[in-house]
Amino acid sequence: MDFKNWLNIAETEQPEQRPQIDYPCPWEYTAIGTDEDEVRKAIAHVMGEHPHNVAYKRKLGKYHSLSMDTHVDSEEHRNAIFSKLKSHPHIKMVM
Repeated sequence: MDFKNWLNIAETEQPEQRPQIDYPCPWEYTAIGTDEDEVRKAIAHVMGEHPHNVAYKRKLGKYHSLSMDTHVDSEEHRNAIFSKLKSHPHIKMVM
């Protein structure tokens, strides 16, 4: 059996399972950008008055990585924050 056939069988035998997340819950995002201060400002802009904490994680080459902890009320809320962070021009990547 070649790899392609094995992969097709594996995909049909094991349906994708999403993790069970009970909301509200704490959530951590990682935002990456080239300017630490601009990434901090972007996070503050996106989060507004919603409580959150930001901590510097590390610098890798020209990129700065910051973690942001907050509480999310639902999957929609979690995804909305992710989308807003991701679409901000000073943030290159969100995890």
